[in-house]
Amino acid sequence: MYFDMEQKTIGGLISYAAKRWGDKTAVFSDSRNYTFKEIDELSDKFALGLIKKGIKKGDRIGIWMHNHPEWNIAWFGVAKAGAIGVPLDYWYKAPETQYIAWHSEAKAIITTDAMFGVDFPGMIKEIKPSLPNLEFCVIMGKPTEPWMTSFEEIYKLGEGASGSKELAGRKAQISERDIVFILYTSGTTGKPKGASLSHRNIIMNAWYTGAGLKVSDKDNILIPIP
Repeated sequence: MYFDMEQKTIGGLISYAAKRWGDKTAVFSDSRNYTFKEIDELSDKFALGLIKKGIKKGDRIGIWMHNHPEWNIAWFGVAKAGAIGVPLDYWYKAPETQYIAWHSEAKAIITTDAMFGVDFPGMIKEIKPSLPNLEFCVIMGKPTEPWMTSFEEIYKLGEGASGSKELAGRKAQISERDIVFILYTSGTTGKPKGASLSHRNIIMNAWYTGAGLKVSDKDNILIPIP
């Protein structure tokens, strides 16, 4: 089997899946399930909301969340906006997060409310003065600072995404060769280093992994990490 997909961007792929398996469950979780159609529609809203917040093609956005289903919405939304996602390990403390957000020149960080005794918004507030590029934070929960906004507010900004010329125009600018992810190493012997991955890199990896494992649309896959 060789790679031959009509949709060669991350955003295009979830939209393709929504057309093909719209009402089929895409994400199972203990809080709620999402269909492919819901993930596609919500990530469209999220993408347009980010664009209206000033996110431009190529901007870096940190994603610092536990394994929530909303991680998928944020990730696809970032990709559809033409931005670059920078995953942050939820075990990071303020110094590690500060370094990667600074090094990647993150313009925004998407995070969750305090969980398991870890105050994510509080740590971002602590490190924000040392992050000149950080303009806002999107939080799953109630914002506590003027520069923080909620998922619901981003969705509201993104209303009408399905017919938005602004969003369609942004999607049209995205190439399969564009960087969509920067994955940082653990930094065991030095500072973490960012590895850049394109839309094509990620899709081809998933394609060939699925082909090798003989995964079909009848299978469910347990993913214990974001």
